[in-house]
Amino acid sequence: MKHHRQPPGICAERNALFSAIAAGYRKGDIKNIYIMNKTDNECYPCFVCRQALNDFCDKDTKIITYNYDGTKESQVTLEDLCPYPFSDEDLN
Repeated sequence: MKHHRQPPGICAERNALFSAIAAGYRKGDIKNIYIMNKTDNECYPCFVCRQALNDFCDKDTKIITYNYDGTKESQVTLEDLCPYPFSDEDLN
C-alpha cells in the first residue's frame, strides 16, 4: 500500500497542547511531551506541531517517544528537535 502525504490537519500533539492551554496551562508549565508510536522507529512531532510546541513550551521541554509496547524509548529536547524555530524575534 502506498502512503500519500496529507496536508496538516490536527495531530494528537497539537490537540493535547491546545487542550492544556484551554485548561489554563501557560508557557513553561509543560515539562515533558510523551508520544506513543506503533513501529520500532523513532517518531517525533510533525513540523506544524514542532512550531506550536515552540510557541507554548520552553526549549528544554523533553520530547519522549515510546514504541507501542513501551519497550523502546528515545528522548530529545524541543531545542534539539527544532534548533531554529520561528519566534517573536523574527517579526521585528
